[in-house]
Amino acid sequence: GSITFRNWHPVGVDEYGYAAPDPLNPELVYGGRNVTRYNKVTGQREAVGPAATGDVRVRTVRTAPVMFSPTNPHVLYFAGNTLWKTSDGGAHWQQISPDLSRKTWQVPASVGIFKDEPSAKPTQRGVIYTIAPSPVDSMTIWAGTDDGTIHVTRDGGKTWQDVTPPQLVPWAKVSIMDAGHHDANTAYAAVNTIRLDDLKPYIYRTHDGGKTWTEISNGIPDGETVNVVRQAPERKDLLFAGTERATYVSFDDGDHWQSLRLNMPATSVRDLIIHDNDLIVATHGRGFWILDDMTPIREMTPKIAGEDVHLFKPETATRVRWDTNTDTPLPADEPAAQNPPDGAVIDYWLKSDVQGPVTLEILGAGGEMRGRPERREGGEGGEPGEGGERGEGMTTGRPAFFGGSQQQGGMVIRRYTSGHPIGFTDSASLDVPTYWLRAPQEISTKAGLHRFVWDLHYTPLPGGRNRLPIAAVPHNTVVPPNSPWVAPGTYTVRLTVGDKSYTQPLTVRLDPRIKKQPTALRQQATLTLEMYQGAMRVQGSIGMLHRIQEQVKDRIGKAQGALVDSLKAFNAKADSLIGQSRGRFFYGGGGPENEETLNATYRGLSMMMSRLEASDAAPMDRMVAASVTQQAALQSVMSKVMNLMNEDLKSLNDQLKKAKLEQIEGPGEGGRGRRGRPRR
Repeated sequence: GSITFRNWHPVGVDEYGYAAPDPLNPELVYGGRNVTRYNKVTGQREAVGPAATGDVRVRTVRTAPVMFSPTNPHVLYFAGNTLWKTSDGGAHWQQISPDLSRKTWQVPASVGIFKDEPSAKPTQRGVIYTIAPSPVDSMTIWAGTDDGTIHVTRDGGKTWQDVTPPQLVPWAKVSIMDAGHHDANTAYAAVNTIRLDDLKPYIYRTHDGGKTWTEISNGIPDGETVNVVRQAPERKDLLFAGTERATYVSFDDGDHWQSLRLNMPATSVRDLIIHDNDLIVATHGRGFWILDDMTPIREMTPKIAGEDVHLFKPETATRVRWDTNTDTPLPADEPAAQNPPDGAVIDYWLKSDVQGPVTLEILGAGGEMRGRPERREGGEGGEPGEGGERGEGMTTGRPAFFGGSQQQGGMVIRRYTSGHPIGFTDSASLDVPTYWLRAPQEISTKAGLHRFVWDLHYTPLPGGRNRLPIAAVPHNTVVPPNSPWVAPGTYTVRLTVGDKSYTQPLTVRLDPRIKKQPTALRQQATLTLEMYQGAMRVQGSIGMLHRIQEQVKDRIGKAQGALVDSLKAFNAKADSLIGQSRGRFFYGGGGPENEETLNATYRGLSMMMSRLEASDAAPMDRMVAASVTQQAALQSVMSKVMNLMNEDLKSLNDQLKKAKLEQIEGPGEGGRGRRGRPRR
């Protein structure tokens, strides 16, 4: 779905104000210059700041810092001109700093002709504009003011040390500080000097607790005032910065920067946060931009950039039903943004253009080498599914659901190949405008960094639905998958370029909001997979019979007499066994059918698969019983197929042989639809 007003609601925080969700209770949000507590359940807002009763005076601005301690989820900090903390949700507050702003200063030249006005008289008027509690030392807190000072405490606020860099002049605003995630002596400060008519970028770094500071802004052009700097928690030399125009990244602790703007507009970036493996950017245009899954950035090194091919280790993928809206879709002009990619994000690097095909496969767990190139042995891991998506294939093995160790080792469950776009490409059949569609994605062979999203499903059933759902999203609507989810567990991603393959493990987890017992979900998954495999088996038989019928029609033109009647009778019997198809829109619709034909059986199996997977829940008893009925129908119709092959086709081939005509090639051994002589 899309992010719209259905996903967002206000939390009572002043415009521009900090919002601090309670780590121990997601229903509560603190924030604002006077500190309020918003209760999502009741929708009410309560004033809980130290100045709520009026007996305490605190000098504040709308962007007064309000944040929870990264080491103690009970501790909430609030800063005006002094720093405060509470451990009981605002019932009691403790002041833990003196006024940290400048006591006196020279009037900046940017004040111009107003320098002699009474309002320009130097007085202590600044505020603490940013605080950075250390994530590795609960007693260390950094504080920067909007009038150009930096202080640090090492004892939780009992004493403070002025560690202001000598380069900071009065009213250079310390916009945001970030405490080092790997040691307590490291800190970074983004300094905004726009009020001084100085548009140069300024970022400062210390590794010795503030004794010395180094300016680190090489690569950020003049005119891009810096508002924020952050260190990646998992990699100490990886930094991000936000300026008045773009987002920047540094891979060497700030010594060099390069633009990470990508498709963002040139806009003022006021804050950015690293949440798990995503980079979230907040702009002054009231917008949020999210770089989903920054694995390539986090892992990128000069060594990787020099490799011909590199497959990055994917992050854990979550099985989530992304669009559960069952109402009429919102119009295309409704303000909205994208949700995260709906599947497993797979990134790979190609140093140069690749002339041959590039293949991406998802394999069941076991038997694959991890994280290193390997010579590819043997075949493709399975034959192409009958009529599946172009560029895909599957094997007909039967993996157990739930638990990666139970997956059949090395079985290819999804395959994508360059040159074959995946997605809705038949726009001519649409009865709605094409702007509803998500653009097809493709395995790229071009030089550079590429991203592909696997939807966590098996290869689609052939002949399935090609109709858009009612839960449509402008520019991002896909045909709902008509194949089962893969089970939670461990899989292998295999990228093949030329004669070399590269593999990485991929973990798939269940939606953490689902609290069902694994046993119940295992039953659901097992039954769903049985319906899916049965439907695949039926489609294979339909394809096989169509190929045989083509041969029969050829022989009719060459035969004479009674043999022509026998050939026509065989085709009529095959037609009767295949049955009528309801076209591309039948999938999941209609009720049970009494006719024992392949198409009717396919409809029943695919419909049951869809209903079993309608939600993450154990199937009801009647669903289990209906699944048993569908399995019985499958066995019955497949026995008819075998009789047609073993009796009718054998008899027909005997007649062709006597007439000295070429015999009909039937299914290969095992009935998998390969050309060959019929089984005796």
